Amino acid sequence: QTLISLILFIKLLTKIKKNELIWFILINILIIYSHNLGVIWVLVLALFSLTLFLLKKNYHQLFIFGITFFSIFIFCLPWIYIAFLQTKEASHSFWLLFDPKASLKEYNGLFWYSEGKTFLGQIYYRYFFQLSFFILGLGLGSTFVKYKKFIYLSFIFILNLLVIYLFSALITPVLHPRYISYLVIFVIIFNFLGFHFLSKLFRPAFYLLFFVYFFLLSRIIFDTYQGLNKIDYQKIAQIKNRIIYTDESMAILPCLFYSLNCYFIGDLQKEPIYLGVRQLPNIAKVDSWDATSDHKQIAVVYYDSQKQRFLSELLDRNFSEKNSISLGDGLYLSEFDQN
Repeated sequence: QTLISLILFIKLLTKIKKNELIWFILINILIIYSHNLGVIWVLVLALFSLTLFLLKKNYHQLFIFGITFFSIFIFCLPWIYIAFLQTKEASHSFWLLFDPKASLKEYNGLFWYSEGKTFLGQIYYRYFFQLSFFILGLGLGSTFVKYKKFIYLSFIFILNLLVIYLFSALITPVLHPRYISYLVIFVIIFNFLGFHFLSKLFRPAFYLLFFVYFFLLSRIIFDTYQGLNKIDYQKIAQIKNRIIYTDESMAILPCLFYSLNCYFIGDLQKEPIYLGVRQLPNIAKVDSWDATSDHKQIAVVYYDSQKQRFLSELLDRNFSEKNSISLGDGLYLSEFDQN
């Protein structure tokens, strides 16, 4: 849908044809009704085209495009109203959090759907994302010096990234691979331009980076099909004689499914409402890590990036880690014994 909309949009910028204009209206109405960020996509196209014609003082096309986008938004008012209500509710309780620096890593998902920061612990993922950004930047830059007929694509792509970032910072966090996937077509185009430009600029570097890029990509594809990013919660059932604790609201329900000895640490009422844990009154819970002192042997389910958050609490209570296993996707299960 995005590709069709983009092709029609670029053609209409050059020459307006009635049948293409009708198809452009229809495809963008479909995009708004079928994609979470469809409104942002159409809004960016509107901002770009209206600004372009205003700067060119082409008031005839400015009027036509103004009527076109006005028509699209009028036909989509019922859904836009619903989306507004959902956005308003999500701004108070949503599964995503926005961090001005850390959230930038979510753009990694444009190169490979990896839930953003998930695989950064694997060195070949880091190299792949770094190389991908380099090739993407090369492709974007080439549209300003060599492939100027693609320069409109660069502005549209950059404007989308900027609007999504600002929307996440000021309204509701939506900067996540599953929401920005409609921009992948731009990455494919600019990667092609980047490699093509590099081959003309310095062919040995092209051969080297092209080989490294697809070597890393093949490794990532292999990992994906091996189920690297799938969590195996069944391993929790192996813990028989220990109380299992977790302060991860995403992990408490699977933990309870595989163990009757699983407890949530913290206040469930402070967790996001969309997770569902607040609606389950029978979840076993304790207020703080102080409760762990009642047992000599415990286990903890946690994300590796959050381990330091509770480790000092257990060390203060004379616990030491005896064993740790990966459940997948950065989630771990560790056993602790009190000295």
